[in-house]
Amino acid sequence: MDFRSWILSLFLCTLATLAHADEMDRLATQIYQFPNQAANKIGELEQHQDKLSSSEQLRLQLLKCQLMIQLGDNSAAIDIAQQGQLRAKQAKLDIVAPYFEVCAAEAYQDMDELKQSLPLLDSTALYAKKNSDYQLLFSVLRLRAESENELSNFAAAIEDLRLAMDIYPDIQHQSEAWLNPPLAYVYADMASVLQATGDYSQADYYLNLAQAEPSSNGKIRHVLYLMQSRVALDQGKVEQSNSLLNKAIETLHLVQSDVEKAPSYAQISAIYLMLNELSEASKYSNLALNLYEKLGISTGTIGISRLAARIKMRQGDLEGALNETDNSLSLSIALTQPFDTAASQQLRAEILYKQGKLESAYQALQSAIVALQQAQDKLNSTQFMQYKAKLSLQEQQQSQAQQQIKAATNNSEQKLKRAYTMIYALLLVLVAVIFWIISRYKNWYPKVSKPTADDSEQWVEAMIETAKAAGYPLSLLIVNINHIKQVDLPDVIEQATHRLREQDKIIRHSVDELLVLLPHTSAEGATRVVRQLEPVLHMFSMQPASIGMAEMKQPDNLQSLIKRANVNQLSRTRERGVPQTSLR
Repeated sequence: MDFRSWILSLFLCTLATLAHADEMDRLATQIYQFPNQAANKIGELEQHQDKLSSSEQLRLQLLKCQLMIQLGDNSAAIDIAQQGQLRAKQAKLDIVAPYFEVCAAEAYQDMDELKQSLPLLDSTALYAKKNSDYQLLFSVLRLRAESENELSNFAAAIEDLRLAMDIYPDIQHQSEAWLNPPLAYVYADMASVLQATGDYSQADYYLNLAQAEPSSNGKIRHVLYLMQSRVALDQGKVEQSNSLLNKAIETLHLVQSDVEKAPSYAQISAIYLMLNELSEASKYSNLALNLYEKLGISTGTIGISRLAARIKMRQGDLEGALNETDNSLSLSIALTQPFDTAASQQLRAEILYKQGKLESAYQALQSAIVALQQAQDKLNSTQFMQYKAKLSLQEQQQSQAQQQIKAATNNSEQKLKRAYTMIYALLLVLVAVIFWIISRYKNWYPKVSKPTADDSEQWVEAMIETAKAAGYPLSLLIVNINHIKQVDLPDVIEQATHRLREQDKIIRHSVDELLVLLPHTSAEGATRVVRQLEPVLHMFSMQPASIGMAEMKQPDNLQSLIKRANVNQLSRTRERGVPQTSLR
């Protein structure tokens, strides 16, 4: 009877553990969709923490850290992250400590403290790569891409987001789940970068992918509608933009907290202003301003006051516009926000010019130039600090490696001293045998020169052999350029290179073909690269783009990869009856 009771207790404990795990998995998505509901559930679980294991308690604290970010309380998120790191070390669960670092980095990033967030992201990225922690790496890449986008490093942002998409399927194979943002977030971030570069069609493509994601519920869907409305407007699709804006307004009820509603109101107001619907723009700007003032978020008040000034200027109320601009300007100066100061001064100059106050307008422009220079200096300082932090991190790694080598060397020397005579004798025998082998068989094997970067095909062959030996994926694209003028080819290659990662290479294979080598890229990743290269080819030729691709198999060499890429290219052409313009 006692044995059966013990078995029953163990079974019930196992069921409870599984139930908690499933509940937290749902919470890990819900905090991004419905933060208020997630907050209530986290509160309930915190009341029964004694029933949770150490790892479950830490995961609950990590979820709460991300919840604070979603609710806009970044200071609380940083405090929770610091406490979580300490608890993780005490519980000897070092695997979760970097997740708290990422949470703190995201909070610092939301507060525009890039000097605090970037070093955390760089160190955590190295840890994630070293330990093959795909959840952690996915989160880091997404946040790093956001910061690169803010710093206008668009190529680096695209590279990070592409890598994040490539590794997302590997997250499902991790034995222990902690926390990672929904895939829809990465698609939306990619759309934001592409919109900033003027590639509106690709931005729209990624927003549609984000909408199709199962995680796109709650406030995520609302935000995606707003982004789609703005992208449609950028493309001149006014009716579509209006339709999407109405959907965004219809889903406003899914945005549950004032912290989240305020920026939504501001974006709706900005879109209405672009559509020249001034009464609606004024209505939503007032709603946003009231919320920002109620919440005491001065950085939000700066932007919405400037937006209200533009609305009043469009309505012809120049004095009202000037008052709103002055409010924005005084706040940005008080908070030392040079970019906002420059924007407010520039808007002030426009209003003064319309009032005929030319001297005052000129002085405002001069002040805008000074503020813009200060903002650029701040940006350069941030980028330099990021570069310096990376160098410092590399130096630390090299120092640690040298210490490990030194320790290993000392240990080896001690062992050698203990068995010096035996090792010395074995070395003499080994040297004698090596010399005999060299003298006897030195002419058996022909010398093989290593391929160099100057010899393109040999270099590609070497990369293929390296990929096969290391066991990582590699893909090859073959691009038909027979419809592109030779004089435009350098520009084509330059534009295409901006869409690729640093390790990707473009090689001139023949008069009519380019090869694009994509290390660490599967067929799915190569398909996304094809979609990104097609707009580049359309810029220089009215003919549809013709790109073939092939993923490396173990028996492959360069010629077999090229043949398979050509077959892939021809097969798509036959399916459509005309040259292929996009992959689906």
